[in-house]
Amino acid sequence: MSLDALNGGMEREFDALSHGFNIYNREIVAKNYDKNFIRAFRQIEFEKLIPQILTIHCDNGWKQLKVFEGGVGTGLFTIPIINYLLQRDSKSFLVGRDNSKAMLEELFKKPEFQSIQDRAEGRVSLGYGDLEQEDGYPKIDFNILFFAGVLHCLANQHFFLKQIDRILEKAGILIMIFKTDVFTRLQCGERSSYPSVDTHYGNFWRYYYHLRDYYNIPINPRCRFIYDASAVNKLIQRQFNACYELQKIYEFTWPSVVPLDKIIYSIEHGLTFATGQGVSPGMRKKLAEEMRGWLSWNHRQNKEVEIDHKMELVVWKKTV
Repeated sequence: MSLDALNGGMEREFDALSHGFNIYNREIVAKNYDKNFIRAFRQIEFEKLIPQILTIHCDNGWKQLKVFEGGVGTGLFTIPIINYLLQRDSKSFLVGRDNSKAMLEELFKKPEFQSIQDRAEGRVSLGYGDLEQEDGYPKIDFNILFFAGVLHCLANQHFFLKQIDRILEKAGILIMIFKTDVFTRLQCGERSSYPSVDTHYGNFWRYYYHLRDYYNIPINPRCRFIYDASAVNKLIQRQFNACYELQKIYEFTWPSVVPLDKIIYSIEHGLTFATGQGVSPGMRKKLAEEMRGWLSWNHRQNKEVEIDHKMELVVWKKTV
């Protein structure tokens, strides 16, 4: 099947599928994702990193790169990938899928995407796709698969791995991105016993998880897939009997300074991973109200914290 036959080149098709609040409020996430006051993404770093990694791991005689990106979101990595493919040759292409119309619309509105849209015609296919369904995966093979922040949104990781193995050619490259810093781990429910963490955040996270325990709100175990690259590697090796070779792990870091009340806003709207997984809007609001009360009682309404962000980009090669 040709690329054009997938969905008419750049045609944008969506479904009305809704997973409710068990994953996240798609519109709220889409609106805040790029301008997130906590993560403060450095787009310029992605623009440098993606071409570098693709060049290193795909300079193996392939005349054509066939890339599938699952969970394209607002295009933080999609746009750098497209730019690289357009500069590399005249045949390489990208197929990208996401199950959030709101996120895709944010991507399509970006000037950076619109500026390359005409040149990408016939070589880029972006549209709706649910990675929890078999028909969410294209019916063609690829030599590069790319996923950033996807696994925690999926109920069945084994099904996902089976599907990506089906569409990845032998000697193909699998790339996944994880956010591995202490702040993200705290967001995802990894409770720290280190005094330095309590000091840095002024017991903010300690009180937050005290509230979750009080209201009996568990952390979804899937949250660990946001940061735990080691656990994902073990899952891959176990499922495929060591047929995927870990090639390299790339790390990049950046700082941001964040007021604690902004973190509470993130909790209230499900932007914090732990509250975006299985916590109703009403309970998120209640948690936020109590956290704001805690800030007031402790005279910390204006407290800011410095966050050292870290991402790991992990590369595997399919050997069989």
